[in-house]
Amino acid sequence: MTIRMPQKNFLDKILKLFGKERCLKVPDFYRNGMEKGIDIYVQGQFESFWQALFRRSSREDQQKIRDDLTSR
Repeated sequence: MTIRMPQKNFLDKILKLFGKERCLKVPDFYRNGMEKGIDIYVQGQFESFWQALFRRSSREDQQKIRDDLTSR
């Protein structure tokens, strides 16, 4: 199972100046494929620039997302 990462652009550089990062969104059907053992290639998507900019702390949110993905 492979997740293709999107390329970063100038918006990511702006967020880095503020100490933030955009989280990577993985489609739900990827998780279903993991359970069934199907070989899947998925194109990941970054969250919205505006959501990332106005989030409280990107590290806390990224840790929550990682915990959620590993618990499934």
